[in-house]
Amino acid sequence: SLAGAANQKLERGEWIAQLREGQVFRVAETRESGGQTYLKLADQDGWVFSTGVAGDWSGRAIVAPVRQEDALEAELEAFKESVTRRVFQTDQDVASVAFIAGVLVFALLINLYISLNTGAD
Repeated sequence: SLAGAANQKLERGEWIAQLREGQVFRVAETRESGGQTYLKLADQDGWVFSTGVAGDWSGRAIVAPVRQEDALEAELEAFKESVTRRVFQTDQDVASVAFIAGVLVFALLINLYISLNTGAD
């Protein structure tokens, strides 16, 4: 079903359900209605409010423009996070890679130890 496909995309990190505080995003379009500005996301589906609508954020600005230099740095960080989400889809993936990395480091240390001790004879 369409709902099931959407849920799978959310779980894989292809769709982001919400933006994190401090996250930088590009805007493709803006629309205003009833005192609220809506920002259409340029790099993914969805819209963002410019002003909070509930709780402590109600009536307060929740987005702000950023300098070009900050935007480029944020894009690099977002790219790294996207790759990480795709490579490490579960905690088991992270644990597997950490285990393999540990085994490789251990093997390198053993090899170095052997090389140093056999070269001294």
